[in-house]
Formats: sequence, structure tokens, C-alpha cells
Amino acid sequence: MNDYYCEIPNIFNVKYISDICKTIVTDEWLNSSDIGGLAHFTDVYPIAVEDHPYLQVLRDNFPKLFPYVKVLKNSEPTWPVHVDNHRRVSITIPVANTGPNKLTTFHEGGETAPYIEGYFGNDWGTWYTNEYLEYVVNSTPAVEYAIQDTPVLINTSKPHGVLNKEANKVDPNPRLIATWGYEDTYENALRDFNANVPG
Repeated sequence: MNDYYCEIPNIFNVKYISDICKTIVTDEWLNSSDIGGLAHFTDVYPIAVEDHPYLQVLRDNFPKLFPYVKVLKNSEPTWPVHVDNHRRVSITIPVANTGPNKLTTFHEGGETAPYIEGYFGNDWGTWYTNEYLEYVVNSTPAVEYAIQDTPVLINTSKPHGVLNKEANKVDPNPRLIATWGYEDTYENALRDFNANVPG
């Protein structure tokens, strides 16, 4: 059984959701640093599920889905390894510029840290564990996954980071994904979505 991720086709209308997300992504957002994008756009402009009948129908069918969807932009080479503090599971839905060189990297082991020093995207700094992210150090890479066309159930309680092998200082094609939290464990979410778990 794969404890990290599982594709879940045939439930989410990717085009519909990605079209909603694209309406809120501005040029300023696309041109921001990744950490700036998180602070000034992702966390400031969530998509309210109740404002979109299709999203609300999905949440009615799967009531553990969060009442909002967020958009993430990954343009720079790496995001540090972390676990999510505000959720144990999320559904990642492709929006734009996904592909085989834009990876989520899963890790095993390691220790949580109150802060780390290093790069977050292309920004060097000291990054503190917060309500969203708890940083992990001394972990071992285990699995890489590149989302392409199919939504994916992600075990966000596992240490994970982002590796964009196509990134450069001015990446014209940042990876855009929608992330929709799920209020349960990964194992229960697999059952809820009747997911076929890859070996």
C-alpha cells in the first residue's frame, strides 16, 4: 500500500475547478516569489466553496472537505520538507503547468524543528513552524510524485516538500495547483473516495 498519495480520477471536474482558480490568479501573483505568493495571495484569497454550486455539491457528497479551496504557486526550485499542521489530508488538483519535472517529494523519519534556515523557493531566510507548516529535518527521501492531469489524495501528515526541476530565477511556467483539505485521516479518506491504492 502507498502511504503517501493516491490518484482519484472520475470524481473532480478538473477543468471546472482549474477555471475557477485561474480567475483569481493575477500577474502580480505569478510574478511574486513563492513565499510572497503564499503570504499575500494563497492565504488571503481562498475560494469559498459555497460561492460555487459545483464545489458545494462535491462538499455535500463529501462533507469532510474543507469549506474553501486554495491555490498554490510553485516556481522556484525547492520548498522545504514539512508536515501540514492544519490538516492531515488534502486533494491536489492540477490547474496549470504540472508535469513530470514538478514534483512533490515525500520523506520518512526525521525530527520536527521549531525553525529552519535555508531556501524556501528562491528566498533565503529563517522559517518558523507556524499554524500551517511544521518543518522536518534529517528526513530520508522516500517517494517522488508528479501530478499531471489527475487529482491526487495527499497524505499531508507525511513529511513532504516540493522540487521544481524546471525552475529558474524567472520561471515563466510556475506550477499552479488547487489544494482542498479533508478533515480525516489518509486511510479513511481512501475509503471515502473508494480509491484504488497504487502498490
